[in-house]
Amino acid sequence: MARPKSFSPDAALDKAMGVFWRKGFADCSIDDLVAASGVSRYGLYSTFGEKDDLYAAALDRYADGVIEPLFGPLEKEGAGLADIHAYFDRVVAAGERPEARFGCMLCNTVGEADDISAPVARRVAQFLDRLRFGFLRALENAKRDGDLAATTDPKEMADYLVGVVQGISAYAQAPVPREAVHNFLRLAVAAVK
Repeated sequence: MARPKSFSPDAALDKAMGVFWRKGFADCSIDDLVAASGVSRYGLYSTFGEKDDLYAAALDRYADGVIEPLFGPLEKEGAGLADIHAYFDRVVAAGERPEARFGCMLCNTVGEADDISAPVARRVAQFLDRLRFGFLRALENAKRDGDLAATTDPKEMADYLVGVVQGISAYAQAPVPREAVHNFLRLAVAAVK
């Protein structure tokens, strides 16, 4: 009979997510994860599998807890230009939290393409596709409703906005005042009209 776990897998996953978010996949060791979670190597491996598996689970937790509240409202049926602006307003508000200085965990993972496993790479590709599709649909709705300039190509603008999301994540980690990050985002989003 298996021994009952002496720790909460959810709490351990939250701690692991925090470490991965701060350090990234490549710079995070199992010892870092053990120290942060308070769970032995055996406990982590028997619960989550290899480091790649734990990272994938942490990305899923991040997507559910951080990305969903920020981006989910933009994916509603009939979303338009106002919803795109509201999304970026939520990003600015989230940028006031202490963990914002780590950028977006999923965006950061894009930069670790050489170090991540295929399942993690799939999650990153799904995230980027989710952004692109969400922006595209809202932009197409905005164009249909006359809220977007007739000369604007929704596909090009969607790609631009995915780049803005990636850029804001990188810039949030820079040693600059928060006001500079907000200025960048405000001007980038002003291009969407």
